[in-house]
Amino acid sequence: MKLCGTHLADLALMIKKKNMWSLVATDANESARRAVEWLRGRTQLDNFDPLAISFCEINQKAHQILGMHPEDPRCPLCAVATHLERDADRVWIDNCTDAIYAVALYNELISLR
Repeated sequence: MKLCGTHLADLALMIKKKNMWSLVATDANESARRAVEWLRGRTQLDNFDPLAISFCEINQKAHQILGMHPEDPRCPLCAVATHLERDADRVWIDNCTDAIYAVALYNELISLR
């Protein structure tokens, strides 16, 4: 599953608003490596990527709630907006980035804004 351009921009904006953009990997290979580290339970500074983590969490929720699979070509947040409540896509972005922000604060990867 891939996010559409609009939802990717919305997610990036929320990560920036929460002062976590500096933790986002600058290339796809590094982002993929960090996503694997997140799934292994590692939250050190050199492994933490809020954007990659968001993809993992949003895709997992879409799989559990909507039955979407990794090879599904639809944007999971577009599917959420279509099949669940109105503005559910925005709520998912807010909730996901709030949880990631809490993990980053707890692990002292960022400071309070």
